[in-house]
Formats: sequence, structure tokens, C-alpha cells
Amino acid sequence: ALAGGRGRTLEEALRDTAFTVTDDGAGIRIGGPRPDRDPDTFLTHYSAELPDDTAVFFLPLTDGIDVAGPAVEDAELAVRKAGAAGFEVETRILLEPPAGLSTERIWALGAVATSPNVKIVIDRARDGWIFEVVTAPAAVSVRETVGRVPVDDAIEDARRAVQALAGGRGRTLEEALRDTAFTVTDDGAGIRIGGPRPDRDPDTFLT
Repeated sequence: ALAGGRGRTLEEALRDTAFTVTDDGAGIRIGGPRPDRDPDTFLTHYSAELPDDTAVFFLPLTDGIDVAGPAVEDAELAVRKAGAAGFEVETRILLEPPAGLSTERIWALGAVATSPNVKIVIDRARDGWIFEVVTAPAAVSVRETVGRVPVDDAIEDARRAVQALAGGRGRTLEEALRDTAFTVTDDGAGIRIGGPRPDRDPDTFLT
């Protein structure tokens, strides 16, 4: 939409997509490509310092990209652990910790519930303690089979966790997660789900 939207406003270019232009985006018009760049290529970048003997593999994730050099055996890629996908979801849902726990003790709690792909932990918001959903390191390539959970499974468990928390007001974690793949830990025993944060939309989440 952006590449083909030269001269149009954001709203015009994104009209037939799932995007909604914000107030901050109103009035912004799409210009032309940077004169020093091919308009059909895009750059994502990161930096890292690697030892001289570190093997680096280039893995095209879309069709139509040719990589020079011999192919790498699947077995060699399967044991690579250089990178992983994953995310954290800070819910808008407050929790009620067991009575008598100090702030230090609450901070020291580990995962309060776990599945094979996701864990639920506790974080601090401005107006109280909230639940945070954290995925395990997930595979980036279908060839990664060692030490990585499937991306789809991580997303599904995270979605189920968020749904259970959002609909669990007044229930314990164990009650809310009973029909899911999650197991409540000893640290999670006695934690009760509260209501949404008063200053936030309960149906929105921060990653």
C-alpha cells in the first residue's frame, strides 16, 4: 500500500486494508522512494559482534530469492539456536495476590502458570499488579526442531491464556485455566483474577 501510494494520503492508500489511520496520521501524504535506494527493496537491520569462526546462514523465507553457495543440510540447521521468535503480552488485567505477601515477595514469584509453549508471570503497572503472558523461544524456520516450540502453538497458547484471564474476574488462576493446557504453579496458588485496569481498555494489550 505504501509502495503504490505515492501522492495519496495514508487514509486513501490503506482504505481497503485492515488498517485504521490514527489522528496522528491524518494529513500525512505518501511521497516517492528515496533517491539512493531501489524502491522495490526493503531494509531491516540489526547488529551483532560474532567470533571469527561463527557460522552464518542466510535463509530466504520467501520465494524468488537466490542465495549463492551450497545448500545447508537440514540436520545442521535443526540444532542451530542463534535466534528465536517470541513475544510478551502485558494484559490490562489486575490480579489479587495472596494476603500477606510483601512487594519483594511478589516480585520474586516465578511463573504462576505454564504450558508447553507459554508462561504467565506477574508484572507491575502504575495502578497495581498485572498478568503478563510470555512465550517460550519459538522456531523461526520449519527446519528448527531442537529447543524451539512451534510458532503457531505459542500463539495459540498465548491467545488462550489472554482469553482465560480476560474472562476470569473473581476466579482463581486454577479455576480460570482449568480447561486449557496450563498448569498453575505453587507460586500461582491463591492468586485471584481481578478486574481490568481502570485507565485502560480491557480488550487491548501491549506487546
